[in-house]
Amino acid sequence: MHLLASQTYYTMEKKIENNTQIIDKQEHVLALYNDHIQSSYQQLLLQEVFDVSYRRVTSYDYFLYLHTNRGVSTFQTNNDPFDFIKMFKEIKNNK
Repeated sequence: MHLLASQTYYTMEKKIENNTQIIDKQEHVLALYNDHIQSSYQQLLLQEVFDVSYRRVTSYDYFLYLHTNRGVSTFQTNNDPFDFIKMFKEIKNNK
């Protein structure tokens, strides 16, 4: 498979150790291929994805939404996902 677009996103896990709150922030990649989208925890065929949208939360934080037949998956990112969404829509329109 040929990678067409990618979008970095992150997950955060909060935990308490020695009465101190620790935030573990891990970076991942959302990868768009011609027939599926791959995240670190799931693979979705493009036919299962109805739409992709995003919302700006702060001046540097975004939520990227994958609207699928399984519900909506949300990805938090620091990078504007416009190019990723544009490529997704081009692929969907050509199928």
